[in-house]
Amino acid sequence: MRVLVIQNCETENLGFYEEYLSLHQISFDTFAAYLNKPLPPHSIYDFFIIGGTPISVSKLNKYNFLSQERKYLEKVIISNKFCLGVCFGGQLLANILGAEVRKNPRPEIGIYEVELTFHGKKDPYWRGFPLRFPVFQWHNDTFDLPAGAKLLVKGKDCLHQAFRLKKVMGLQFHLEVGLNQALDWAQKYKNELRQVAKTKKQISKECYLHQTEMKKLAFRIMDNIFSFLVRKEASV
Repeated sequence: MRVLVIQNCETENLGFYEEYLSLHQISFDTFAAYLNKPLPPHSIYDFFIIGGTPISVSKLNKYNFLSQERKYLEKVIISNKFCLGVCFGGQLLANILGAEVRKNPRPEIGIYEVELTFHGKKDPYWRGFPLRFPVFQWHNDTFDLPAGAKLLVKGKDCLHQAFRLKKVMGLQFHLEVGLNQALDWAQKYKNELRQVAKTKKQISKECYLHQTEMKKLAFRIMDNIFSFLVRKEASV
């Protein structure tokens, strides 16, 4: 089992997800896509995690590395490999599957509560999740649902928080962000805090209060995904 983590921004690593892979001794490579180097052959990987970036999907064609990544992920999806997209990564996967990515009515920054939908409660990848749970957010855009996809998690200010279509799953939110990374973002993107009338101190307090639960849930979703992938691999 090999995993490719695609990091689209130097500031935004995959935090708790990468920690999970290391702790469970799962072979993975982290590819810094923002350095604009050729992506590795997708055929050698079983699972792809696509991370975030402040760049909007609407500006994809202005960045060569993202244009190439989109073409790469099209091939990955066709090859029936599992993909998990986080924030921009989820929006990009939705876009590849034919859905529109557009401005959300209001930005979300900090900790928000989201809720499993009817389909989310039944989805095997969300087994063991509470009905409502805290997540870290930092986004202005949102995705529509691709045709045939199920809405798994919903939010109040941004309805579409997670979808799945077969082996493609997109998340709008972050479970992988801990306090240190949240502080990095609050410093790097401090001008955006004005949009939601929050301070770096508030972001710090919110993340401090909820990071333990978010890490537990980040590990839970990885457990669920790998449990399913290993069962499938064993049955081949």
